[in-house]
Amino acid sequence: DDLFGNYRDYVSSLKEYICTKGLNSAFTFIGFQYDINRYLNDLDVLIHCAENEPFGRAILESMILEKPAIAYDSGGVRETITNNGTGFLVPVYNCYKMAEKLVLLLQNENMKKSFGTCGKNRAQTYFSSIESTRKIEAVISKC
Repeated sequence: DDLFGNYRDYVSSLKEYICTKGLNSAFTFIGFQYDINRYLNDLDVLIHCAENEPFGRAILESMILEKPAIAYDSGGVRETITNNGTGFLVPVYNCYKMAEKLVLLLQNENMKKSFGTCGKNRAQTYFSSIESTRKIEAVISKC
């Protein structure tokens, strides 16, 4: 959703495009949600299309729920996703490669489950609140 109202024309154009392509039944615009886990649980794979995402909290939220992620190979998601281990990193704006990786995961249940399990382990090991606090304390102690 356009939470801050900065991109209303873009959101409208997306909805219009989906409608003109006859894809209404394949898309649901849910707006901003406080309880995103309700929706993440319904996913098979998270597709994250932000360029230069500073961190990618949505990716971690999906990884905790054992959902593999496919994202652009830019920004902070490189620290979150291990390519071909917890998900896939694809070249920025390469929607064909993103679609190829999505089909690969959807057709390979073992890979999807393995990525999900590895993703949950990675999120818990490297990005838990305890681990994040430890890393912040280490940085502060150097000052």
